[in-house]
Amino acid sequence: MADGFCTVLVASCDKYADLQQSFIRLFRKFWPDCPFEVVLVTETDLPVEGFDRVIACGGGTNWASRLVMALDRVKTPQVMMLCDDYFLAAPVDTALILKRLDDLRTADAVNLRLVPNPKNGIPRDNGLMEYPKNTAYCISTLAGFWNREFLQKLARGKSSIWEFERYGSYMFDPDDPRPLRVSKTNEFPFLDVVHKGYW
Repeated sequence: MADGFCTVLVASCDKYADLQQSFIRLFRKFWPDCPFEVVLVTETDLPVEGFDRVIACGGGTNWASRLVMALDRVKTPQVMMLCDDYFLAAPVDTALILKRLDDLRTADAVNLRLVPNPKNGIPRDNGLMEYPKNTAYCISTLAGFWNREFLQKLARGKSSIWEFERYGSYMFDPDDPRPLRVSKTNEFPFLDVVHKGYW
């Protein structure tokens, strides 16, 4: 059931190709029963064992344009977006993850982040908080679920992750009632393994 509603998108590039095999090995180790298609989004169509599919967007493309192109080729209404340096470090609770996907859909939220950073959320029910819109880092690439159409619109015209987070956080239509939700605890146990280009 879940597979038809959501796709995992792993954002990468040729420069970070050395991360891709380690990412997927740990992903499959700690989330062996992941119910979603897992798609690598990168520049060059090189075989990386363990992903269900690779979307190659061509050399010279930037992070945001690759994301927009990939979202054109994914037809599920929701996506879980991850970066290639988010290495799982503990088992994933699939039942909880599926509940969070259901929470996203029930609330008609545009994003449900699985990592409570920043911690300025307004308490809501079901172990969730809500981020105020048009505030710093209410948009982030930290692990979470997205409404696919909203994510594509938000990424269009940006270039880097920096632009996506910094500018995207202040681009909400005040008449759009759909919320931004976030879990109160870290529900996707990953380590961010690259900082300023170094492991």
